[in-house]
Amino acid sequence: MNFKPLTVYMHDLLSVIRRIPSSLSLYEDSLEDIDVKKERECVSRKRNTELSLAVRNLNKYYGDLHAVRALTFGVEPGECFGLLGVNGAGKTSTFDMLTGVSIPDGGEAFINGRSILKKQTIGFCPQFDALHPKLTARQTLQLLVSLYGFVNPMKRVKTLLEAVSLTEHADSCVEFLSGGQRRRLSLAVALISQTDLILLDEPTAGVDPKARRQIWCLLNAVRERQRAVLLTSHSMNECEALCNRVGIMDQGSLIAIGSPQHIKTRFGEKYTLIITIADQYRREDLISSIKEIFPVCAEKGPHSTCLLWDITKREDDRWSEMYGKLCQLAERFPWILDYSLTQTTLEGAFLQLSQREK
Repeated sequence: MNFKPLTVYMHDLLSVIRRIPSSLSLYEDSLEDIDVKKERECVSRKRNTELSLAVRNLNKYYGDLHAVRALTFGVEPGECFGLLGVNGAGKTSTFDMLTGVSIPDGGEAFINGRSILKKQTIGFCPQFDALHPKLTARQTLQLLVSLYGFVNPMKRVKTLLEAVSLTEHADSCVEFLSGGQRRRLSLAVALISQTDLILLDEPTAGVDPKARRQIWCLLNAVRERQRAVLLTSHSMNECEALCNRVGIMDQGSLIAIGSPQHIKTRFGEKYTLIITIADQYRREDLISSIKEIFPVCAEKGPHSTCLLWDITKREDDRWSEMYGKLCQLAERFPWILDYSLTQTTLEGAFLQLSQREK
């Protein structure tokens, strides 16, 4: 009697047991942000080979915790995409799936047209440096470059050391390198493979401002070669400096997506007004005039010669009109030394979004 082999696919079986949807429910779809919905539609229309990274309805469970919920976004060649969110938002789980550390419980993702469930060649810089402390920077790169099978490995190592400004410290052991130098070495490791997509988890975590700027310049040079970058960061300044677009996650879902400027314009609820005066004893008249011009405003604490105000944003606000009123104010009070009116920062918009989702 012949028996056919029985193959059990546990990954598919678990997905069926949990009843993970292939797409959003009608209820969830109606609540989805309009920009997130447009991104979902855009990624669904494009072929996998048109995007450096295509993520469609990606789901991840840890027991009963739904860590990543129907995540969908795409990264174009040469684009730097920032994935933002508070701790526990699902960023690390997303990176784990994209780098092969864990298997998705639903959905799919493609890197340069190839499924993440198949063998991938990617550049990855983890949040914590995975470097052997007893090897030098040069030895670290020589070891990994030789594994990739480069025809001229020494030339590749030399190029990488120069790219991350570590030539002078190439023969120093990793354990004696500074935090910024180790971070740059980890970035060099991520750049070895010359892939079209580089994944960076907190690339400048714990580094000084000078080293941070060096890393930013290097990543901008990488983008100019049409290599895509996906990064996570807690630095909003970093995202504004590097990212063409950002996606904000909360409780496993993508709640906002767009350029940093778009996020600030759409979700920023306040302006910040700063006025520097020469005479602190005449500030009361100025305060009264500011309240007349901007009825819905709040002073941000007492200062002697510098006044800071939060001005609530209205739909009919026009920058030209607001600055015109400030110019008139400066003419009326000649002891105003300086003034500025700025929109909410990316960090401010991010915090407002996070609070709104609670």
